[in-house]
Amino acid sequence: MYAKCAADGSVDDSRKVFDLMVDHNVMSWTAIITGYVQSGGRDEETVELFCEMIKGHVSPNHFTFSSVLKACANLSDPRMGEQVYTHAVKLGLASVNCVGNSLISMYARSGMMEDAHKAFDMLFEKNLISYNTIVDAYAKNLNSEKSFEFLHEIEDTGIGASAFTFASLLSGAASIGAVGKGVETWMLLFKFSMIWEVEMLSLGLR
Repeated sequence: MYAKCAADGSVDDSRKVFDLMVDHNVMSWTAIITGYVQSGGRDEETVELFCEMIKGHVSPNHFTFSSVLKACANLSDPRMGEQVYTHAVKLGLASVNCVGNSLISMYARSGMMEDAHKAFDMLFEKNLISYNTIVDAYAKNLNSEKSFEFLHEIEDTGIGASAFTFASLLSGAASIGAVGKGVETWMLLFKFSMIWEVEMLSLGLR
């Protein structure tokens, strides 16, 4: 409910309801934290809510950690994110995909690609979202070669690339003027019949 309110632009109303509650459990805390992140521009408050949750001796779940790490990424505060991640490690949630993927994204948005790569390697089980996150991270940090290395890894694992994967590759290639990589990507798009999907996604990534 809180997240829905945030999407409707009424995160303040959802906070009032939250404050009126006598007892807060992990679900209510996670809902309001997620709502704040999704509403945009409320990242500092998101981190503050997380700190209150910890002080109240309520253990966060993997969705909580994922949302707070996104807030840290928006704030370009990887050190705070590392402190949050330490809590996830203590609770045995560090290897959960959504937590690891958010950690990768946080490091990448701060230009800390070595740390992002290490976070990717630490994932116990890598899914397509994990691969898309690291591919997009390298593409946005102007390392098209590394992005393509992960594309080949995706193909080798049998997971299969998505339209988002190719949109990230095209965006990365365009950013550094890598014409050859761009042509290679388009050839793969024809092979997998994803032209329309990628064109639509590319419009959103600009």
